[in-house]
Formats: sequence, C-alpha cells, structure tokens
Amino acid sequence: MSTKKNEAAPFRVEASRADLLRAVSRAGTAVERRNTIPILSFVELAMGFGTLAVTGTNLDAEMRVEIEATGEGAACLPAHRFRDLLRALPSDRVVLTGDADGVVTLAADATEATYGSLPSADFPRLAADNKLWSITFPDGVFAYLIGGASDAMSTEETRYYLNGVCLEVKDGVAIATATDGHRLVSRTSNLAGAIADIAPVIIPRDSVRLAMAQIGRGESVLTGYGLTVGPLNMALIAAVPASSDALRHAAALCAGNRHRARGRPGPATAHVDSDLDAARLSAAALVRGMRHRRRLRRE
Repeated sequence: MSTKKNEAAPFRVEASRADLLRAVSRAGTAVERRNTIPILSFVELAMGFGTLAVTGTNLDAEMRVEIEATGEGAACLPAHRFRDLLRALPSDRVVLTGDADGVVTLAADATEATYGSLPSADFPRLAADNKLWSITFPDGVFAYLIGGASDAMSTEETRYYLNGVCLEVKDGVAIATATDGHRLVSRTSNLAGAIADIAPVIIPRDSVRLAMAQIGRGESVLTGYGLTVGPLNMALIAAVPASSDALRHAAALCAGNRHRARGRPGPATAHVDSDLDAARLSAAALVRGMRHRRRLRRE
C-alpha cells in the first residue's frame, strides 16, 4: 500500500491486545468491506489522556470505542486487516510505533508487522458539538423499543425516510415506530421520572444495526445533537421543455422501452434526439408516413 507522508507528531501506542482487539472489532462494524474512498476502509487510533479512542465510520454512522492505553499521537490503520492480525497474536501486550513516512510498526513479543497508515487529519468525523437533548433508558428498554420496531424498517433507498426507526418521547412515554409501507410496528415504554418531551427523530437503519449489535446490559444513553446549516440560494433550472411537442415526437421515434432519448437545451426551443437512425427524419415526415399506412389498411 502506498503511504502518505505524515508531518504530524510521532505516533506510539501501548495497550492490551485483548482490549485493542475488542475496540478495533467494534469500531470496524461501521466500516464497509468495499469502499471507493480509501480512508473509509480505515479506523482512527487517537491517544488522549490515558485512553485510546478507536473510531470507524461509513459517513452515515460512526462507532467510537475507548480503552486504557499509553502513548501519544494519532494514525489511521486498515480496519479489517489490523483486526485479523490482532486475533492471531498470542501476546498480551501490543506496541504500535509510527514514523514520519506514515509507516506504523506493530510489535508483540517475537512478532513484528508494518502497515501503511493515513493521516488522522484526513479521517471524516460526524459533527456532534451541539447537544440538544439526552435521555437515559433503563436496562433492556432501548433494545425492547428499537429492536422490536426495527423488523418493519424499509430497505428501499428511494424512500429514505422509512429506512429507520422513528423515536419520540411524549408525556413520559417513549414510542418507537417503523414501517415499510406494508407493515407497521410500534412499541411503547413508560419512563420513570420527569422526562422532557422529545420531538420525533428518525434513527437511520445503519445506526440501528450498530446499536443492536453492540448494546449490552445496563443503562443506555441516547443523545441528540443539532447541526448548524446555512441558507440555500433557490433558482429555477430549465429541465423540461415548455412545449410537449419535442417529447411527443421523440417518443414516436423510440421503439418501446429499448431506446432512449437525449435532450439538448436551446435558447428558445428544446431539441430531443433519439438514438435511432430514424431520428434524422423530421416529425412531419413520420406523421405523413403513418397516415399513408392507415389509408392502405382501409383500402
């Protein structure tokens, strides 16, 4: 793998193999197997104050796991290959060391391996800096609500607003609803204490899948964040001709569904060309030919 030179601070991490394997495996569930963007096949390892944060993302969902570790710096390593090597190591401790050329060396007892890394600055992060609300679910409640309703989620990408579970809290009652247009499942649960109402939010299908795969025993905390957006400049785009004559003529030239038409914008009129040789004929000549054939049938 080609590496990209990294001018950032040196990277060094020492952690337990079991903890690092657990973190990489969980963060890797958000990483898709096939990616056209190289960085999305990687997980980010970033050192903090005595903790190592391992993050994976597919731009729709993000999984972040923290473990105890020592070291400094940050780097991105290939998620699945790094996980497979950690599984095969017999050692209890793992040391990762990176250089300025982006090469990360893994050392564990007599085993040594090198990886080509990518800079941590290139890793995409989901914005989560504007906290709007937070709710704590007792043990098992979140899995009951989301897991039960998720069976009716839609998988049709064109109806994206159905590709998830709608969750709301009203009058101390949590309501989870999902539908694909044919089935509908709704589950409710009473929440103890004074719980503020939460407007309906749609939890995407990928986020539901990740949450249900990783959720364990104990309380679950769900936090909602807001995004800062700017205004859009609205404009009219001429996409369909004002007159239907051009479309009607092109449809007559195309045979069934096996041929296509191509539109060309013009200053005052719209032109539509078929991919048939017959497209070179004028619409008037085609109409005359059709009328002639009708007369022959009558005779």
